[in-house]
Amino acid sequence: MVGEQVHLARQSLGCLERGFDGGRLKQWQLGAGQAQKMHQVRSDLVAAEATGVSYELSTLRYEAGVDGYLSKLDAQRSSAAARQDLIAVRQARQGNLLTLYKALGGSWTGAE
Repeated sequence: MVGEQVHLARQSLGCLERGFDGGRLKQWQLGAGQAQKMHQVRSDLVAAEATGVSYELSTLRYEAGVDGYLSKLDAQRSSAAARQDLIAVRQARQGNLLTLYKALGGSWTGAE
């Protein structure tokens, strides 16, 4: 059963490769990669929000005398790192969009 599915998948891939010219196959592969990158952006956004909430809770716990200052600092560090990761992913996405725009024939003129 599994062997038949593998065989069918290989046949389908062969049909795709024959049916698409190199450029279209590459575009299809890039589209799949873009979907993975969008998932990464969503994951990093959720992580940034979660660590932000964690930092707020740690601050409240510190102010109430339940936790120590080190716990608050660690939550702050984690929150800052998650925000930096999100910024890096968004920056890479914007750079990739600019590269795509240029590759499709668009031009870029900076502010003069």
